[in-house]
Amino acid sequence: MAGNASFAPLEIGNVVHLQPANPAAGADFSVTVPTTPDAGFLWVLDFVRLVFVTSATVSNRAMVLQTRNATNTLDLFMVNTLAATVQAASTTNTWKFYRNLPLREYPAENNSIKVWMPEIVMLPGERLKTTITNLQVGDQISNVFVCYREFRVPA
Repeated sequence: MAGNASFAPLEIGNVVHLQPANPAAGADFSVTVPTTPDAGFLWVLDFVRLVFVTSATVSNRAMVLQTRNATNTLDLFMVNTLAATVQAASTTNTWKFYRNLPLREYPAENNSIKVWMPEIVMLPGERLKTTITNLQVGDQISNVFVCYREFRVPA
């Protein structure tokens, strides 16, 4: 309709699958929304998956997925796992953070920890990262896979 030219079509965003390099052993995972050359794009996270292998050092690990702004201040979004959701020493689990989907829809899997996350919108310069309580030098995060929708920020 010519009279409604001011209405933009509904956008679903470009779906992007990102598989960044593995962090060093004993380090948290982190990825930053680019500021250049993709300045002006924001990310809406759909899911994050990673494999976490714990060393033999006795201690339960608890993982949190969070966003931080460009000045490294904790943003409002932090996905806490349940207090009972911890990973023991000498184990390997795939952690799966899903957006807006009930966990009961996913079949049970061995060595898999599923965590619900809210819709998280990230601006250029913001950083997605894990924070793991009791992270040990020999612990390793690998096979990180981030799926998000990318939108151009209106001028």
